[in-house]
Amino acid sequence: MDYNNFGSSSTTSNQNDSDENNEFTLKVTPYAAIDGDLDSAFSVEGKYGQSLAIKMNDVTLVDGALYKRKGDDTHKVFSWQALGFDDEMDFDGNDAPKVYSETFGGRTYQYELVAARYDEADPDADQPEVGNIIMWESGGEHGPSSSAKTCARKLTTHGRGAVLTEDDVHAWLATDVSLRPELEGLRVRFFKVEREGEEYTFYTPVFINLALDEEVTIKNETGTTTAKATEETEPEAEPEVQAAATDGGFPAQIQEFIGFCRDQQIVDPESVLRTLDTMVANPESSVDEAMVEGRQDDIVAAVQA
Repeated sequence: MDYNNFGSSSTTSNQNDSDENNEFTLKVTPYAAIDGDLDSAFSVEGKYGQSLAIKMNDVTLVDGALYKRKGDDTHKVFSWQALGFDDEMDFDGNDAPKVYSETFGGRTYQYELVAARYDEADPDADQPEVGNIIMWESGGEHGPSSSAKTCARKLTTHGRGAVLTEDDVHAWLATDVSLRPELEGLRVRFFKVEREGEEYTFYTPVFINLALDEEVTIKNETGTTTAKATEETEPEAEPEVQAAATDGGFPAQIQEFIGFCRDQQIVDPESVLRTLDTMVANPESSVDEAMVEGRQDDIVAAVQA
């Protein structure tokens, strides 16, 4: 699978407990992928701060190895990269280790293999069933993680307003967030990719609408969810015409790019332009050369504003 194209108690009383729906916690490392139906999203408050809970149903494994942690019901999908494999090696899903361990926070966790699938080796192979899962996005002492903020902005009705502050893990998320209605029941592919920031490496969550083969993005002011949706609504519009209807005179696709750079703290001109050039060069990207020609300086200024 090519990942390079993309770029505790609940505060909500109407959410069902995980046990009632046979749900379990699932963690997904960068460059591992799952498919599933979006069910709900809501805010959870715990002693370590707020978390965004994301429920998905009928999840299947697309790429990676699914393990169950010994001692509790936590499941984790490790990428092949995390397990020590790389694309130059000759392997398939049968080569996943039966047991695996990882150490962090001074503790060692043991895992037992449940299922594995290497999409590159056999993209037509059946996807192993995972079940109904819940994922948690939170942060640490310095505030919510980049991944948590991006998930909240992409998936919830508040959009960018879902994130109240970036430096307090106990008060970063609006408590009344919920999944955008148009995303309920939508089957998506979920994975994370790594992005290099000014000082840190960020994990960027990606949700692909499988019905339309397009990325779910932050809902813009016109009510559309993706750049492709905008194009389908107004098929005759040229980039210059679309620009007149968006903030700053930019097409919706460029607005999303500006928001992405801000979210990922990609703000120095060289990094912004390098990221922009990568998107323009990607044939599957919704950003094309006509949108950015002669406006590179304006785009950089908008990112830094």
